[in-house]
Amino acid sequence: MAAAQKPAKRLGGMAEALAIAGDLGFPAPPAQEDQNTDKSDDLVRVLRELTVVQRNIANLQVELQGRKDDKNIAHLTHVSEMEKKCESLARITAILKDVIQNKKVLPVLLTAPYTI
Repeated sequence: MAAAQKPAKRLGGMAEALAIAGDLGFPAPPAQEDQNTDKSDDLVRVLRELTVVQRNIANLQVELQGRKDDKNIAHLTHVSEMEKKCESLARITAILKDVIQNKKVLPVLLTAPYTI
């Protein structure tokens, strides 16, 4: 051996396999920092997607609460609900008028024995 040449190191295991692959022209695997950067980029992307989903959920919750509130106050605000109330009041008024007009007959009817 010549003095100018360094003796070959025994790397062993994965390090030796990577050195042999490099000598054969295969690209070296990315450094650990690059993998961490890729993982960080993936994490940031997932967090952004999660934020978008959370925002959509919040918007849907607001819409759902609005619909619940609308349902709870529909009798105060919607014309169709007010029309239903007016019709109901008209029926009740007609019944009460009939009762008032026949108030003399009612005690007789109520005290009469029930026949089968």
